[in-house]
Amino acid sequence: MISRARRNFIQMSVASFLAGLNAAGAADLPQDVWTGRYGGFPSLTVGPNEAVSMEIPADAIAQAGGGSVAVLAKSFLDHWASDSCFQSFDFHSPHKNLKVQIAVLYPEGEVVLDGARGTIFTPSGYIDVVIDYEPSASVKCAPGS
Repeated sequence: MISRARRNFIQMSVASFLAGLNAAGAADLPQDVWTGRYGGFPSLTVGPNEAVSMEIPADAIAQAGGGSVAVLAKSFLDHWASDSCFQSFDFHSPHKNLKVQIAVLYPEGEVVLDGARGTIFTPSGYIDVVIDYEPSASVKCAPGS
């Protein structure tokens, strides 16, 4: 099980993040956020009609010190999406009033599968933010990539 102290720390950090009370931003997310070390793996999903959603581990947000949801979305996309190629969305062009949905991944409990112990992470409800996205990188994508 997740300790009460750890859960309380995560909840307070994420509450600060959601309220936008802390000045830190997503640029401060750990560089190794994709390793799973911070409680699950972040995700970036692009769907039809420019639907962009992301999930960020609560421990990574706590490590960054919180920040506003809009700053998190903008910085996360700027740092990790602007140098990627997606067929369904052009992250290499500016997008005014881009709607982004963000969920926080929380540890929910532990499971043992084939003798290996692991933690189950579930996303909170999604929060909608609207940002003006401006890419920071210039990448040439191969056709069909």
